[in-house]
Amino acid sequence: MADTAELLVSELVTNAYRNTTTDVYVSMDWEPKPPDFRVTVWDSGCGLPQPVAADAEDEGGRGLTLVESCSDTWGVHDYTDKDAGVTGKAVWFTPTPPLTAS
Repeated sequence: MADTAELLVSELVTNAYRNTTTDVYVSMDWEPKPPDFRVTVWDSGCGLPQPVAADAEDEGGRGLTLVESCSDTWGVHDYTDKDAGVTGKAVWFTPTPPLTAS
């Protein structure tokens, strides 16, 4: 599970960095106790991310698809307040626990 979480965190932090057009602000937090293990990555960019279908030749565009396929649940919380001039979002996931032998 640690390898999967590391991959997904890397994807979300990369997405946050690439999509933040104002001063770069990226933060990460996690709930470390199973079964409530949850990772959240915040950024100050506007717009909400959506998984896309990347072509085989594309160099990017697979991050959220990986998050979607390798996690139990994931989501986005929009912190944008246009009246206050605030943009930002938090993308979170709970990794799929490894299968255990019965």
